[in-house]
Formats: sequence, structure tokens, C-alpha cells
Amino acid sequence: MSLKAARQKHKTARDRLSDGIDPGAVRKVEKLSLHLAVAESFETLANEWAEVRLVVKAPATKKRNESISANYLTPWLGSRPIADINPQERLAVLKRAETKGTLDAAHRARQR
Repeated sequence: MSLKAARQKHKTARDRLSDGIDPGAVRKVEKLSLHLAVAESFETLANEWAEVRLVVKAPATKKRNESISANYLTPWLGSRPIADINPQERLAVLKRAETKGTLDAAHRARQR
């Protein structure tokens, strides 16, 4: 970091303090928000759903679910926060599943 950039950051922090905003608290909130976004990613929630819903299912069903999720959903939606995924993105992912796999695979991906 250059001296000029460090001085600018210091000035910004001092201005925030004079306005009654604690820069340390702001950083903590930003960090917590980032962790919550990761915890509520599509992949994390899909795995939690599979753990809860597929407990009593046959091993073949579990394997098919993991395969569909890994092949058609997670590569495009995995790291995204669930709240940021809009219907158009879901439709695009399902259309990819139709062209890459079969209509049945797209249907099962939609169900998940």
C-alpha cells in the first residue's frame, strides 16, 4: 500500500469516528455479512436439504440426487447467495440441463 493510500484510509477512518461511526464495528458487520452470505449459498442450502430430506431414501436415490445437483445446478448456482438468484437465472440453468442432459434430468433438477 502506498503512503498516499494509507493516509487516505487514515483520514477516512478519522472522519467516520468524528461522525460517530466506529470503523472497527463497520468492518465486523461487513465480515459477518460475508460469512452469512456464504452460509446461505445455494450449494450449502442444497446440501442441508439433501441431508434432511433424503435420510430415509434408498442409496440409489441419494446418488441420483447428488449427481443431478453436481452436474446441473451447483456449477452455475453453487456459490451464489440464495436470495440473489432470480427466476431468469433458474430458468437458464434448467435450459442448460435440458440441452446437456435429458428432459427428465431438467425436470428432476427443477424439483430439487
